[in-house]
Amino acid sequence: MKMAGVCWISVLLAVSLFIGDCATMDLDYVTRIAELIQKSYEYNDMQFSVAVNIPEVPMNTEELEKVILPVNWVTLNEDLNKWIVYIDKNIVVAVPLKQTTNNGKPYKIHAEIRVLVNLDNLANTREGKILFLYSWYSPCDRCTKEGDQRSKQTMESYAFVFNRVYDWMRSSEGSKVIPEPTIINTLRDLRTIIKDNIFRCYKPKNRAFLCVKCFVDASLDADPVAAYGWPVLDICAAGSQSVYWRLCDDGYKWLACVGYLCCWQSVCLLETVRRRWIYVTYLIPNRHFSVAVNIPEDPKNLEELRKVFYNIYLPDVKKVLNQGQVYIGSNAVVAVPQKKVSQNGKTYTDHAEAQVLDNLDNLYNTRQGNILVLYSWLSPCGEKCTNINNRNNILKKILKNVLNKWKSYAFVFHTVFTGPRGGKQATEADIKWTLRKLRQVIVDDNIFRCYNPNNTGFRCVKCFVDASKTADPVAACVKK
Repeated sequence: MKMAGVCWISVLLAVSLFIGDCATMDLDYVTRIAELIQKSYEYNDMQFSVAVNIPEVPMNTEELEKVILPVNWVTLNEDLNKWIVYIDKNIVVAVPLKQTTNNGKPYKIHAEIRVLVNLDNLANTREGKILFLYSWYSPCDRCTKEGDQRSKQTMESYAFVFNRVYDWMRSSEGSKVIPEPTIINTLRDLRTIIKDNIFRCYKPKNRAFLCVKCFVDASLDADPVAAYGWPVLDICAAGSQSVYWRLCDDGYKWLACVGYLCCWQSVCLLETVRRRWIYVTYLIPNRHFSVAVNIPEDPKNLEELRKVFYNIYLPDVKKVLNQGQVYIGSNAVVAVPQKKVSQNGKTYTDHAEAQVLDNLDNLYNTRQGNILVLYSWLSPCGEKCTNINNRNNILKKILKNVLNKWKSYAFVFHTVFTGPRGGKQATEADIKWTLRKLRQVIVDDNIFRCYNPNNTGFRCVKCFVDASKTADPVAACVKK
């Protein structure tokens, strides 16, 4: 792909955008927007650029489609095939345009430039919106160093997103690889305009689509994260320990892998939860349930992960559960709360999590090379589940049946349990205490809440990000 010619992104951005306090964008929201743009506008694997106004308040995917998709697909394709900039009421799309200078030399007007000089429609409807600037390639070094004096309307919130790292160029003198320091400096220059809302959103080989924030260090002379220093570096790739620690630990915590459960020993639990396979496969509407399942530690691709759930037929699972039994499959254990009678004749509820933890033999026999995921629709209760004095608490069961048997395991829940219907409701302090107790028996703080807040998109949050053992869980794991 030729990227020669004048490109003035930095100055155009500076005059097209209001350089003030720009709020940090939610990574899950960025991911959903970028994936939809890429699927909708990818132009024959060529460079293209899109600008679109996105509501600041996160929307679900169906609502986003109405915002991002063009009014007229026919006109869009006709315009791009004629090298014309497509301008809609809420979106601008462009591809590079070949031109010739007065002295006969060929050059290109870059797609990003063609988008940035056509933002009038978007500026007129900018109230309450984020300007989302998408480019198939990251900028070239000239793009962030040269400029003109064109001025546009101001935008208060904005983000720059790219798919591929522009790491080579071809000209009449031949092709050349762009060195890593040049790529780093280019992104640093872009950062002076965009602040820290610069993301790479792409699909690494044999991995699922993901977005990573380029800068996580507040220092203005900091380097972008490793995935941007070189174009094809896999994020959270199994065995790539140095990359894992740079992205997931060195100040970046879980943002780089949100929803991917990048957790222990430099491995990724990939899309198991983010793609909702556990949620969709076992969901029992309006009923609490719990699941234990073995997931490959180092899946070669997503197909290998899907196979974990191939043989699960939910009607069979429900039939067993409705008979008051625990479903025990070759690679999964499923349970719902069951009313039982104790030896002294008292009725009690045997919680789903406890029943699952009592029936892990099949999974133990196939544990080699696997991570055990303990999934619960509700977070644990404090009265029984994490009360060490209760005979049926799950803390002792995890210590006995999981801790010394699986090398890696995680506890995942969907909904915060605030108390039984019609009974005493748990306070936030109670919920925090319950999660802190659970933390004592879960290695590497692998406790997550994976849910769909207000229908804004399925996401996962790590409940503990502070290493202090007395630290509270994050708000998303406490508030309903």
